[in-house]
Amino acid sequence: MSIRGEKIYLRTVMKEDAPIILDWENNPDFWEVTENEGPFSLDDIKYFIENSNSLEDSGQLRYMISTHSGRIIGAIDLFDFDPLSRSSGIGILIAKPEDRSKGFASDALLTLIRHSRSGHLLKQLHCIIYPSNIASIKLFSRCGFKHSGISTFKDKEVHRYSLQL
Repeated sequence: MSIRGEKIYLRTVMKEDAPIILDWENNPDFWEVTENEGPFSLDDIKYFIENSNSLEDSGQLRYMISTHSGRIIGAIDLFDFDPLSRSSGIGILIAKPEDRSKGFASDALLTLIRHSRSGHLLKQLHCIIYPSNIASIKLFSRCGFKHSGISTFKDKEVHRYSLQL
């Protein structure tokens, strides 16, 4: 399944994506903003792909972000799904610095927000962002997320943002 945006399209993860996901998950530069505590094996990634077919069943769902030419540039995730409140966490990665600041993240986020309303019937999305991550704060704010509080993640202060759908 794929969901078309203006600059990108989102598609569900396929087993062929395992090597690129393994590279991203095992990149220590990305660990600070994820729940990763250490490296994954290829078998771990394959298991994740095989067992995350639906938000309802696994509580998480990853979409690959691809340019219209088919080049994979990142991923956007729904996670910590709560079926009672119909809410989910959301996170995004544009993996290479040269692909950032080109509107891909905004398009991917807005595309998944639309799909979350209609396809997943969600009522709320939320995220946490380190106060030093100005680019992410601007991205989520531009896409309608509102500051909703302050908490801690990995013993550091983070700001919570939420969007009512």
